[in-house]
Amino acid sequence: MTLAKRKNPTATPEAVFAPGDEPNPFDWQTQERRKFELVKAFRLRWPPSAKERFDLFDTWHDVAMQIVQRERRTFRMMAVAKKVINWQKGVITCSNADLAARAGFCSEKTISREVGDYVSIGVFIMEMGWRREGTQIVRTRSIFPAIPSSLPDGLRLPDGGVDLDTSGPDGEAVDLDTSGPGDLDTSGPITIETIREGSADAA
Repeated sequence: MTLAKRKNPTATPEAVFAPGDEPNPFDWQTQERRKFELVKAFRLRWPPSAKERFDLFDTWHDVAMQIVQRERRTFRMMAVAKKVINWQKGVITCSNADLAARAGFCSEKTISREVGDYVSIGVFIMEMGWRREGTQIVRTRSIFPAIPSSLPDGLRLPDGGVDLDTSGPDGEAVDLDTSGPGDLDTSGPITIETIREGSADAA
């Protein structure tokens, strides 16, 4: 006696594949993934105190998440950034294998591509280097949270928080600068306008 599999009339129908619904737009005519033009961006100037670091990171994360969403990128690195960043230095140095394992055990190729996308849209800055391990020279990669020099319109932030000022001394980083004359605290509620004005000053 064999048992035939019966259809469940109340079962939810399976989702239909639609190329346009993919988070990573793919041109099905050219068979190529969407490419991004590299935008100018500034590294976060890492603050001295732990609280300032956490505040700065959270503010950056709120902005970066919206940029990633607008560009229809995936959120693996956004999901794991807080776990893998070196909080003392404000840099991510994990290998693709380590990042892929943290990001749901996706492929190293996938995570490498996503890091490249984040660099292109201005939420990461990547620097390559070398270090010596015993008698060998090993290639290194440093990933820094960043803010595009020109922020898109319509970005929103939660009420309260910190004030981002992108006008660092050398114009090559963004920092938490809330000190006025005599080291008085001049910071106010964070706004996108404040971030955008600071970016313009640093450009």
